[in-house]
Amino acid sequence: MISNFQKGHTLMEIVVVLSFLSVMLLTGQRWLNQQQQQTAKLWQYAQALQIAENQQTLQLLEQSCQPQVTQNKVTFLIRCEADMIIVEYPLGQVKIYG
Repeated sequence: MISNFQKGHTLMEIVVVLSFLSVMLLTGQRWLNQQQQQTAKLWQYAQALQIAENQQTLQLLEQSCQPQVTQNKVTFLIRCEADMIIVEYPLGQVKIYG
């Protein structure tokens, strides 16, 4: 028969293990969220850069600049000036000179 000390000891071990697993899960979730945010930033930056380059090409072809572009439900606002193209997006902006 298991004594009360052994029952309490076993219960405490289970609580400690569950606490440890919870901390590990929360840490993993936080890391995953940070990775997703970084991926979103990089994707938006790459898209904005590509849009700016496309607008620069349109300028070289003497065509008008688009005021905005929407890709994957993200809106990119575009300003074309004589020597610069600015593309603003939810997580930042890109400027290219030319």
